[in-house]
Amino acid sequence: MNCQDFETLLVDLARQQPVNAGLRERALVHIEVCAGCAARFASERALTAELRALAASLEAAQAPPGLEAALRAAFRGQRAKPAVMWPWWRGAMPIAASFVILVAGAVALLRRAPAPELAPAASQELATEFIPLVYENDVLPAENVQIVRVKLPRTALVSFGLPINEDRAGESVKADVLLGDDGVARAIRFVRQY
Repeated sequence: MNCQDFETLLVDLARQQPVNAGLRERALVHIEVCAGCAARFASERALTAELRALAASLEAAQAPPGLEAALRAAFRGQRAKPAVMWPWWRGAMPIAASFVILVAGAVALLRRAPAPELAPAASQELATEFIPLVYENDVLPAENVQIVRVKLPRTALVSFGLPINEDRAGESVKADVLLGDDGVARAIRFVRQY
């Protein structure tokens, strides 16, 4: 079992949920040899224990007497607002505006001068796909981006679900970070020269 496989079982193991016996055994063997996953497992178990203690302490908590009656009276006192009928073209306006912005972005990209060709490097590189660092689509088509080459500890690969060789865990790895106009990192890819 590798770190990525263990990650899929982590929450169920920490919460002592039913897990296939064979998978459970392989996961327990994995945390004996992988310090990173063992630490994550211990942290998840501690979090589960704290959440269960909090739930137990809140189990007896109740709302003050009369709160339900006051809420019901407040809801009854509100009047429903009548539905407003909008013409069909008002609903189409945001779609048309989005289309205009998309076309403007495409035109801006097409007008850019082509990047100058660089001389081929002496060594070949192998790189992963860019891994997004944000949960939403913050990179707009017309946004200027910059790629910066950095060195990270090899253990950073685990944060992105990539396996690492435990024998080389102390070494560094090269990565390209994609920065937006605002200087915020949008994506990362890992690079290996051979």
